Amino acid sequence: METLRYSQNKLMLRILGAGGACAAALFLFLTPDVADMLPFPFDSFGGDIGHYIVCPFTIFLNGGLAWLAGLRLSGGRAAVECLPAELRVTTFWGRKRIAWGDLGHIYLIRKRRRFFLFARHYLVFHCVARGAFANRRVRLPIDATELPRGGYEAFRQDLLAFKRKASDAPAERAGVYASDFDPDAALARYLARKAEAAREAPPLPAPVPGRAKPVFGRRVV
Repeated sequence: METLRYSQNKLMLRILGAGGACAAALFLFLTPDVADMLPFPFDSFGGDIGHYIVCPFTIFLNGGLAWLAGLRLSGGRAAVECLPAELRVTTFWGRKRIAWGDLGHIYLIRKRRRFFLFARHYLVFHCVARGAFANRRVRLPIDATELPRGGYEAFRQDLLAFKRKASDAPAERAGVYASDFDPDAALARYLARKAEAAREAPPLPAPVPGRAKPVFGRRVV
């Protein structure tokens, strides 16, 4: 089993960053006069909208992010687990179990958002299982794992190789089972059972002659 884990230091940084943002939003919520004097773009925390909408939303959002990062830190830090029958991907929002036959493709994406100093990288798993809500994509923040920046593509290739190996295993097992099957011996056993059942079956009773059926226009005596 191959396992990729989240980096402990990066999880701690996320917890501290989200906790600091939550504390700052709580401070601005408790001191609206200070929030009204903030320059752009932090002036959105001032006024009635900032006090009743922006500040509470920032508090709950960052508090939730810190709590989720803390769960990943205390839960073994497993991000990707390669098992013989399935692939387990654990994001910050939950765990997804994907059978190797339901895994379509794996690819990397790079996103750079506003107010972020560095670009963020995601490892995307495309699921192609049957069902109305089965086709979906699972995005893993690979920047938060123990992999170095130059090892993302190599890890993706390793996962694809593991997928091919796991997909070929059932075919190999089916070939082994098929090689043990002898159609001639199976047909001989079937004919022998059929002949034995015919010998043991009781003879059929002789048919009883019945009365002729009446025909239209004729009288039957």
